[in-house]
Amino acid sequence: MISITRNKEKLKNQRRTQLLFSILLALILWQLGAMLFEHFVVFGGFLVATPAAVLRRLLTLWSQLSFWQTVWFSFGRIVTGFLAALTLGSLLAAAAGRFPLLETLFWPYITVIKATPVASFIILCLIWWGSRNLSIIISFLMVLPVIYTNMLQGIRSTDRHLLEMAAVFRASWSRRLVYIYLPQLKPYLLSACSISLGITWKSGIAAEVIGIPDGSIGEMLYQAKIYLNAQELFAWTAVIILVSAAFEKLFIALIKKAYRCLEGLGRYEGARKAGAGPEQAPSDAEAPAAGAATAAVVRPLPDIEVSGLAKAYGDKKVLEDYSAVFSGGSCTCIMGDSGLGKTTLLHILMGLTPPDSGSIKGLAGLKISAVFQEDRLCESFNAVANIGFACGKKTEPTVIAAHLTALGLGDSLNQPVRELSGGMRRRVAICRAVLAAGQALFLDEPFKGLDEQNKELTANYIRRYSRGITTLMVTHSQEEVTLMGGELLIMKKG
Repeated sequence: MISITRNKEKLKNQRRTQLLFSILLALILWQLGAMLFEHFVVFGGFLVATPAAVLRRLLTLWSQLSFWQTVWFSFGRIVTGFLAALTLGSLLAAAAGRFPLLETLFWPYITVIKATPVASFIILCLIWWGSRNLSIIISFLMVLPVIYTNMLQGIRSTDRHLLEMAAVFRASWSRRLVYIYLPQLKPYLLSACSISLGITWKSGIAAEVIGIPDGSIGEMLYQAKIYLNAQELFAWTAVIILVSAAFEKLFIALIKKAYRCLEGLGRYEGARKAGAGPEQAPSDAEAPAAGAATAAVVRPLPDIEVSGLAKAYGDKKVLEDYSAVFSGGSCTCIMGDSGLGKTTLLHILMGLTPPDSGSIKGLAGLKISAVFQEDRLCESFNAVANIGFACGKKTEPTVIAAHLTALGLGDSLNQPVRELSGGMRRRVAICRAVLAAGQALFLDEPFKGLDEQNKELTANYIRRYSRGITTLMVTHSQEEVTLMGGELLIMKKG
């Protein structure tokens, strides 16, 4: 770990050195170009400025109050346009992602904005509203399509498996936003902002140069053009570059910091406070599953009956006239050759896949949870947060930590699950399903990737906290059937 950190720091230092060298080289080439231009072109001194001359002019400008007022005038308006476009573009993308019809309705407007020359918008705005707030409108219009397109693409690319997982655990919209959509939108948001911030400054300043609002950077550039003042022109151009680059870095840094705070949700401190001992394994009373078992004794759970289920994908028939009865409140282990539709059966029972025909009885109104073939974890968050996502506020972090500790994960409570091994991730998924269980628990090869010791530990854990719950487990191992103590059902073709 130390060597990896040192290598990263070394790479950063090398990049800084290379960047400084490239800046120095650019200044040298600028100086040489200015000298050659001044020597060979008539009146060259009026048309080009050396780096030293520009620096002197900048120092003079910075000492004037009017300079800062001018910078603030343009900065405030251009940034306002960008933030307005970021807000509205994100909201429109969210709406279009949720309702596809809206994407069709928005398409003509977004297309027209993207295709219309910026000069046309500037002229129209000058006619309708004047020049004082021109840069706000132009910055907004130029950035809106970029934000909307990138954010919509990010929403469309959201992991379908995670959305299915959220549906099974009945996660609220706010939890889906925080744990699924926002982390998956991160690269699209950063890309959209990086591109948009360059566009917004170019278009905003261009609007000011044409509209010439009083007290703007655009007015300063226009005056420099009229008087052929190269030093003034280069100095104000440098100001635009510096302010634009500084704001871009600051804004991107704020987004990344916000994401770091977001990923810190669910951080558990209880087991690591000074003087605190190790977490103890939870008692039966601490597990919501145990509570469900007690309820099941008072009111026995109905059998789940499937009759004549059929499901095909194109010409491939996965299930064909399948019927079975799964005993309520007990564990049924489903075995059979690959490709017979065991996973498809579970997905139909969970409501993730609609059957082509057939009927299901005994599931209506039951709260379900599941372990999928894939772990389906929210990668950026730790184990406690992943389980909290499925359980909601009803399950205290101390209970979650105790259950994870019972599964041998007590030292990894605050690690993002992407850093955990395959077996550890699998145990997190199992703990999530058990703690969020209601009356039905579906397990699709839950012990996949676990060694013999952890397999036995996990099987004991599931049995302990799923008593009285209707449990269906897909497996390929007779040993796992024995570990779970379940009733064996063999699925055969036809």
